[in-house]
Amino acid sequence: MATVFRGPLKLLVMAVAVLVIAIAVLGATCAWVYKSLAQLADALNQCRETVEVYRSVLELGYSTVLEKGRAITVSPLDNVALSYNVTYPGYLAIAYTATDGIYLEVCSSIQAPCVWYPTKKVGPYTCTFNEQTQAIECRGLAIPEVVPAPQGSTIVPVAPGLITIRFFNPSSKSVVVTVDVTYVY
Repeated sequence: MATVFRGPLKLLVMAVAVLVIAIAVLGATCAWVYKSLAQLADALNQCRETVEVYRSVLELGYSTVLEKGRAITVSPLDNVALSYNVTYPGYLAIAYTATDGIYLEVCSSIQAPCVWYPTKKVGPYTCTFNEQTQAIECRGLAIPEVVPAPQGSTIVPVAPGLITIRFFNPSSKSVVVTVDVTYVY
């Protein structure tokens, strides 16, 4: 047998039913809002971490050792290249020692033409390595005196992309080059 409510009692029962439905909807809405806020907080933390990474990159706060004490044998009148793909702008710190004098060339997207080390004079110039004559040819306003050296170090600015370090051996005997390369970004 069904209970039938009349008058004010009927209104009270209807009000309670509406209130129960409203509480259920409010509970579901609160759960959704809480879940959305949690997702937003996670996204905010990820953004904050990304900003910190980029801030450190802008301040050159990261470094990666690409080579540490790597020994490379360069045959007579030949060259050996090391190539790296870098993600951020920064610089390479290059240090080497060799059993005899060598030339060092660094090429990147922001260094066209390539830069030769060591040099005694600096100025706007272009140097290229002639594969046929096995000679370095330089042209420009202030032609540097590019001299082979058994040791040296340099800092080279780099942009994202491919970086190539090439060791040239002008000697008639093999040369062993020990190199350290650190990428600072």
